[in-house]
Amino acid sequence: MKKTLLIGALFLAGMGGTYAQVNYGVKAGVNFANLNFSEDVEDLDPSTLTGFQAGIFANAELAENFSVQPELLYSAQGSVLAEEGDNSYKYKLSYLSLPVMARYQFWEGFRLEVGPQLGLLLSAKSVLDTDGGEAEEDVKDQTKSIDFGLAGGASYQLPMGIGVFARYYTGLTDISDGNETDMTTKNNVASAGLTYTF
Repeated sequence: MKKTLLIGALFLAGMGGTYAQVNYGVKAGVNFANLNFSEDVEDLDPSTLTGFQAGIFANAELAENFSVQPELLYSAQGSVLAEEGDNSYKYKLSYLSLPVMARYQFWEGFRLEVGPQLGLLLSAKSVLDTDGGEAEEDVKDQTKSIDFGLAGGASYQLPMGIGVFARYYTGLTDISDGNETDMTTKNNVASAGLTYTF
């Protein structure tokens, strides 16, 4: 874990020596996450699980109106798998996410972005929440440690450095580990939040 964080920090810091103009910043927002199963599963009706994300980024301008932005984020994901009244069954995942976004500014302050994203699994838990309390089970050994997919979205930044963003991530890899069937499980996350560029 410490090694991963160090590599990510060195990568972001190294951007400053590679390109002429690099701006650093922080971001935080809310995740609306869900899991996509390739087959229907009896007694499961996946729905949105709300989480959060937060982290740092470096934005490197490569040309007029075009930049590349690598990010290092903590991202809470997963899904509500079943819900009945006040009772719910949830699958909670947390990742260290490393998106690298290609960004095009099509109007002053407005940017469109797209790029690959790598996720390193930090924890995976199944949670049964009932009137009698919450029962939690660690299922990290049943979840692959790497997730990979594509992200795309839009953002707007004010001259003072404050900005807003909206992004959607779709996982391309099956995150279930040890599954003896052909069913696949993939991450989907819509996110929105605020940024501040120094």
